[in-house]
Amino acid sequence: MYPGGIFSDITELQEEKNRIEELNKDLQTYYVAVEQNSLGIVFIDKAGYRRYVNRKYLEITGFSYTDVLDKKAGLFIEHKEKFLSSVNAGKTVVIELYREVTNKFYGRFIISPVDNKGEIQMYVVLVEDITQEKEQKMLIELQHRELENAHQSINESINYAKIIQENILPKREVLSQYFSDNLLIYKPRDVVGGDFYYINKIKDYIILSVADCTGHGIPGAFISMLGYSLLNDIVSLMLVENTAQALDMLRVEIKKILGNYQGGLDIALCGIKTDTGEMMYSGAYSPLYIIRNGELLIYKATRNPIGYYPKEVNFELNTINLQENDIIYLFSDGYIDQIRAGKDSLNQGKFTRKRFKELLLKIYDKPLSQQEKILEYEFENWRNGEAQTDDITIMAVKWTKR
Repeated sequence: MYPGGIFSDITELQEEKNRIEELNKDLQTYYVAVEQNSLGIVFIDKAGYRRYVNRKYLEITGFSYTDVLDKKAGLFIEHKEKFLSSVNAGKTVVIELYREVTNKFYGRFIISPVDNKGEIQMYVVLVEDITQEKEQKMLIELQHRELENAHQSINESINYAKIIQENILPKREVLSQYFSDNLLIYKPRDVVGGDFYYINKIKDYIILSVADCTGHGIPGAFISMLGYSLLNDIVSLMLVENTAQALDMLRVEIKKILGNYQGGLDIALCGIKTDTGEMMYSGAYSPLYIIRNGELLIYKATRNPIGYYPKEVNFELNTINLQENDIIYLFSDGYIDQIRAGKDSLNQGKFTRKRFKELLLKIYDKPLSQQEKILEYEFENWRNGEAQTDDITIMAVKWTKR
């Protein structure tokens, strides 16, 4: 058999037929895949006409074949400049639109050019229904705005509570009026605090007090203002003769309001007779320190809080004859309970009462204004960037005869 001829032509025809059949199979598989795709698919020609859409596109948009086939794509018309500048540069364009046709459909349109030898032949558009995603996002944004508004409202309320608390507590000038050498540190852990201090003069007694109430923030501030108001009524109206009776009465009044609630306050209360230097002290879990000639004198508090307690005892009265240059320290436990974290095992955990005593004995001979700065510095140094653990109040005065 010689090369060429009819048999050669038949072989080539058969091969071409087989190739066309395989191509048809591929095309059929492709179109089935297109029809069954979970995304809407649209073919748009260079002029912007839709030449093919699959069923999913119609399902998503609510259009019919007659609505869209061989008609110009609204997307192409509305966003022609962005569309052409991007796809002609070989980039895929993503456009999100709300389609008013169905009044519910949010679509994400992903548009890619199809080119042949550098010339764009058509555009393929994938259409995804993002209505649920969009509505969920809108709901989250709405909730976020509502939370922001609520947060702003709460912050405004707390800041207003801070103003009230600051205006109720005595000003530093009141302490300076009675004691030229004095110290006052008041550092709430939060915007408002659960500590309070009290300064007043009733007849020939100067009344000093520092209290630590249960809780922090708003709950602590509520009890602190309640405690301050009740203490002021008891002291100002002269309802008692000494500090022990004052604490007994304060406990009764607090319990009337809080009942058996496991909360209340710890407090140190002093009354100094201005003409003699005789001082009364009573404490509810809050001791009194006096440094006299370099020696630390500690007056223990009654182990009962101001509030409900299973086994109540009357508060004890301590009578102290102050000497010239005695320094009196009243404080809440926030300073000594401050936490420090660190790798050094000797310098972590709580500041402790022991360190506090040692620090006072180290600096007692300095003016109280200077002691105040040292105490604040040592606190920040110990804290070492850690969050403040508790509310802090320290009040100190030097007794000198007038």
